[in-house]
Formats: sequence, C-alpha cells, structure tokens
Amino acid sequence: RSDSFCSQPGGEPACQRPPCCCWSTFSGVVHEFYADKASATGGRRCLNPPTGYAYAPQPGNVIDQGKFAQMRLAGYPMYDGRTLCCLVDADDTHLKSMVEPSVPMQQALRWAAIRHRAQNPRAGATRR
Repeated sequence: RSDSFCSQPGGEPACQRPPCCCWSTFSGVVHEFYADKASATGGRRCLNPPTGYAYAPQPGNVIDQGKFAQMRLAGYPMYDGRTLCCLVDADDTHLKSMVEPSVPMQQALRWAAIRHRAQNPRAGATRR
C-alpha cells in the first residue's frame, strides 16, 4: 500500500507492516517572495505509525531507498507539499538519522537563543 495519507480518520495507522508508505501532513511555502523550502519540509509530519514501527521520509536526508522514484515511475499520484513516509522497524539503528525532528526547528532555535542569553547576559547588550 503506497497511495494513502498517514493521518487517517479515527487515528488508525495507514500502514500495518513494511513494506508500506503513506503521505505526510501538508506543509508548504508560506510566502512566495521568501520561499523557505526547508521550513516547509520540516513542517511535514509522518503521523500514526503502528506499535513497534516508525515512519522515515523517502528520500531522506541520509538515505534514499528509491521508493519515491519507483512510485513516480509506476504512475502513483505525487503530492506537492507532502513527504513520502515509509514504515521501518522502530529498533532500526539508522532510524534516528532518517526521521524528522520532533521539535520544530524555529522552536529549537528560540530555546537555544534563550539559553545563550541566560548564560551570557552581556551578549545581547549594546555598547553606547
């Protein structure tokens, strides 16, 4: 099964066991003049994996198993603004490098800036 959305009505997993892929939540470019594609990609979520499994994006930042290209060649529908999420074993040692961050990057950067200011109170001060 490769053509449905990961987020299903009732919260049921779209996939039950590998090999299976589904489509992430939608996240697109917010402003055409400031096309932040990384933020759009980072906002997509692969939801509701079954117990014992996780979803990994294809192609990912680290690994590309060719599943996206295979689906395109086979004529499956492609969805702009969504990421293909493929089911992997939750105990896979490579999993941590394949899944998207669970904390949005803007939030992580904000926390880092707050910690930096707390540890270096004079860092934000301006000289007169």
